Amino acid sequence: MPASRTPASAGAIGPAGALDEAVLCHTLADYHGGPARMVIGIVLRQHLDGLVLTPTELIHNSRHLKALQAKATQMESALGRIATVQARLPGQEAKARRRALDNAVSETVAKARAAQTAFSGLARGRTLIESILRSAPAKSPTGDAVFDLRVALSMELEECRTWTSKLDAVMQLFPAERQDALSVALDEVVGDVLASPGATQELFGGTPAGGSPLVTLCNLLFGRVPMEAFGPNRLGVLNGLFRQGRLPAARAMVLERIRRQLRAPQPLGRGTAEQEAELLRTLMGHLLSPAGLTGGAAMADALTVRYSRRLEQGGASAYRRSIVGLSETQPDLICRIHYLTGVSAVPAAERHLGEVVDALDAALKNELLVENMVLQTPDTALVRQALTGAVEAIRGSALADHDRERIAARAASVVDEFVRRGRLVQRLRQIEPLPRRRIIRLAELACSGLVGDDAALSVLRQHILETVRQPPFQAELAGAQGDDIAQAEVRRLYELLDRLSQMPLPSAKPSPPATQGGTGAAFEPCGATALPTVVAPPVRGIAPPVSLAAVTVEAPAAGAAPGLCPACFVPKAPREACRDCGYPVRVQNRAGVHLLPGTRLLGRYLVGRVLGQGDSAPPISAGTNGFRSRSR
Repeated sequence: MPASRTPASAGAIGPAGALDEAVLCHTLADYHGGPARMVIGIVLRQHLDGLVLTPTELIHNSRHLKALQAKATQMESALGRIATVQARLPGQEAKARRRALDNAVSETVAKARAAQTAFSGLARGRTLIESILRSAPAKSPTGDAVFDLRVALSMELEECRTWTSKLDAVMQLFPAERQDALSVALDEVVGDVLASPGATQELFGGTPAGGSPLVTLCNLLFGRVPMEAFGPNRLGVLNGLFRQGRLPAARAMVLERIRRQLRAPQPLGRGTAEQEAELLRTLMGHLLSPAGLTGGAAMADALTVRYSRRLEQGGASAYRRSIVGLSETQPDLICRIHYLTGVSAVPAAERHLGEVVDALDAALKNELLVENMVLQTPDTALVRQALTGAVEAIRGSALADHDRERIAARAASVVDEFVRRGRLVQRLRQIEPLPRRRIIRLAELACSGLVGDDAALSVLRQHILETVRQPPFQAELAGAQGDDIAQAEVRRLYELLDRLSQMPLPSAKPSPPATQGGTGAAFEPCGATALPTVVAPPVRGIAPPVSLAAVTVEAPAAGAAPGLCPACFVPKAPREACRDCGYPVRVQNRAGVHLLPGTRLLGRYLVGRVLGQGDSAPPISAGTNGFRSRSR
């Protein structure tokens, strides 16, 4: 049975994460840093939570260190666990790491005792903290201003007997303006508090252990805690500090707690598969965004491990299947790319890079993902920025060089290919019935730089040309005089058309001459050389842009009025294919212009057979000139 399905009590305080890794420390400052304090919090969690104590207070208070040393069994067990984990690293052995840990403990105890002696005759409180901040670094009580500031802070927090009061005291000490020394020290204490499961259970109002506190921590971390009606509360203040970027150390420790708890065998939910899956989706929605994966490759590994615990079969095959399965749960193309590129740098994924490449190829070939990326976000600048970031993430991934460059080039041109195939225009017709708004959206995409290929941009411009010249479209613009929203949209349309007219035009490709037995029978429309002038009546003082050049009308064919299709006589842009009958479509086996069955002429006639092809079907009855009259 997978470890994640092991039953656990709902209200039990779970660990902040399994101790399966511990950083190597070389200096005393490393042993007092954030990663080391995270490990201290894990191995001494029961002791610290029982005393409502943070690792920072333990390190800088000689009395608490002495009480811990008195518990020889607990101290030996904690140091032995850390040394065993560190000995798994290349070039390390357990005895050497244990000696290094013992020396660090001895140095910390001696430094804390010296600080206790130096602080014995000084007053406590905010006055002591301010005096240390004002004094020169060498003039502090022990000569180490950084250590002394944390000693004074620990003495101030020692009287707080609950986690909420401790956090309130930290918030009161937090300076209104940025003050590096004090802000850094307080930032570390906030990180210690939020890394403690007991503290977060008290702060979040008795939230059950597991994944629920992690979701609340994500809301806090990314500034998504809702504001109370009566003003900012404790979590609201923290929310603001995280949004302002004033708690970088606390942010790193919270992410480390989330990462470790995702890798831990304890379940996120109450043991049910549905709740486990829902919590994992929620956490991934917080951590993975179009801007990237928060936590990088390490977080991608933790998410993959957590997903693999849901599978019946474990081992390397579970990790491989989890990479594909977890990526397919992402409905956003950019998010899927960021996850796959992040997991490619994980050592456990080195044997599964082929699956990562296949998953990236499949994502870029998925038209639904491309469509959602282009159409679901109204801000085209954000789409272009997100796609550029995804391409850079692919180029910076751990994939093989040839795969990396090929997939990056494919990702950079995925929107161009989508537009060239006509899928963008086709989908917009389905989801946006109003032609004015549809053309505005297309013009925004054309002007945004998201479409960079000349052929794709030519297709997009050609469709815009054809639409804005149609009398129904111009009549719609003229009918927007009494609607303020519609007027704003018309102004936006004129602005976009003006910008589109100033863009450099791609060179038009000449159509190959049609031969009687040639194989290239498809019609290739010529690129337009200028945008049409919008001739709709002015809408409450809105004038069309003067920079739009009028299209030169071709000489009309015999029997056709200027600007009309020579085949079906509907308004048609010159040098363009008719949208109603498809003129000038040419058939391979016979030269000339031919109208396909179903072509409408003058709104009254339908072509019944392919004219001029010697069709053996019965002759077309009713109508003139070989056309069937449509009943009214």
